[in-house]
Amino acid sequence: MNTKLVIHPVDLQDQAGFLRFLDRYARQGYQASRIYRSFTLFRRTDAPPRAYSMRFDPDSPPLETFRGADKIPGLNNGAEIFPTPGEPVWQQDWAKNVAGHYTDFVPCNISAAISAAARRLALPLLLLLLLLAGDTLPLAGAGSADARSLLFLGIATLLCAAAMVAIEVLAYAVDTLHLRGLKQALETGIPYSTPPARYPLIRVKNFCVMFSMVPSLCLILVLLGYLW
Repeated sequence: MNTKLVIHPVDLQDQAGFLRFLDRYARQGYQASRIYRSFTLFRRTDAPPRAYSMRFDPDSPPLETFRGADKIPGLNNGAEIFPTPGEPVWQQDWAKNVAGHYTDFVPCNISAAISAAARRLALPLLLLLLLLAGDTLPLAGAGSADARSLLFLGIATLLCAAAMVAIEVLAYAVDTLHLRGLKQALETGIPYSTPPARYPLIRVKNFCVMFSMVPSLCLILVLLGYLW
């Protein structure tokens, strides 16, 4: 297989842990081609990187290349990842920079998280309202759904809303735990590392974040089917 999609077993807040994750696939002959919040795309290569590095410093100009290597695309939170060794100061300042600009690094705000879920549900809710008002709308199939179907669609919409809000709350909770760990690292001087017991939770969270749009898209397709 020339490409792989891998859900992150460790989050970006854990700099050393995430670099070990990338290095593990490099030893298998894969190089990261795009890195996102919850997953990474790898491609097979005959010359995988010998090391990766991560930089996050919003107070400094961004780097597009470093030591002849281009920044790996995908992230839009200011974090920069290169398929080459970095500077020691990048590791030394990691906890300070991330904790000090945390809302830039991740959307760690519960009201913003719920608002994001609501925006994703706007179209399904609009389609459901159109279906409920089908008798007064000039749509070919509008008004054809019976009461049982409308009840099913209403319940499905509520479940979809609950699932999307739950995913955002889960992501917020995990990001909050990371922030506490980063602040503790600043106090102790020990680099932040994800507790091993938290790895399963992070995998579940990243899986849910990656597929968070699926329930809404499925609901939209079903509602469009009823409308037309």
